[in-house]
Amino acid sequence: MITPAGLTGKGPCDSAVCVTAAGYAIKTDAGYTIKTSTTLQMTATGYWSDGTSLDLTPIATWDCTPSPVCGSVSANGFYTTGSSAGSYHVAATFYGVTNDGGSGIAVTAATISAQSKEHDRVANSGTVVREVLQLRSGIPASLLQKAECVIVVPSTLKFAVGVGGSYGRGVMTCRGGTNFQGPWGAPSMIALGGGSFGFQAGGQATDFVFS
Repeated sequence: MITPAGLTGKGPCDSAVCVTAAGYAIKTDAGYTIKTSTTLQMTATGYWSDGTSLDLTPIATWDCTPSPVCGSVSANGFYTTGSSAGSYHVAATFYGVTNDGGSGIAVTAATISAQSKEHDRVANSGTVVREVLQLRSGIPASLLQKAECVIVVPSTLKFAVGVGGSYGRGVMTCRGGTNFQGPWGAPSMIALGGGSFGFQAGGQATDFVFS
C-alpha cells in the first residue's frame, strides 16, 4: 500500500491523521464520553508536511474496537456505541495511516443517570444535531466541520397571551487550538430568553442550532 506523499504532518493529536467528535460529546483528557446506544459523528482530518490538511471523513476506512461490543461505524463516520458501558476506540485509516498514532480515539460509553439535568441536556442536544445532519434540508456536515463554535438549544419554548416570551436551555462548545482549528472542547451550559409585546396568542417548541 502506497501512502500519499507528504502525509507526514502532525495535527492536534500529534499524528498525521486525527479524529474528533461532534460538539455534543463530553470531551475529556482521555477522549470522549457519550451515553450508551447513542450515535456520534466522527470527523477525520489528514495533515500533510507542507501544512495543508484535508477532510478524510468520507474517504477513510472506519472501524471500532473491540468488536462487536464497541458498536459500529458507518462509511461516513457515524459511530453508534454499543449497548454496554465500556471504553472503546474508533479508528479512521487512510492509505495505511491510522489516526492518533495508530491507536484510534478513545470513546467511553457510559450509563448516565437520568437524574442529571446537565447530562440530559447534552444528550438531547446531540439528538438534535444528529437529526439536523440527517435532514436533506438541514445543516451540511461540511459547514459544521468549519464552525469555530456550535450552540444547540433543544425545545426552546415560545408562549404568548398578549405578552409573549421565549426560553430555552442548551449547550455551547468551541474548538480549541490556534485559530480554533483544534478538537472540540467540553460543552458549556447556556440559557436563552426573550420577550415581546402586541396581539399574540399560542405556544410552540423549536430546536435551534447556531454555528
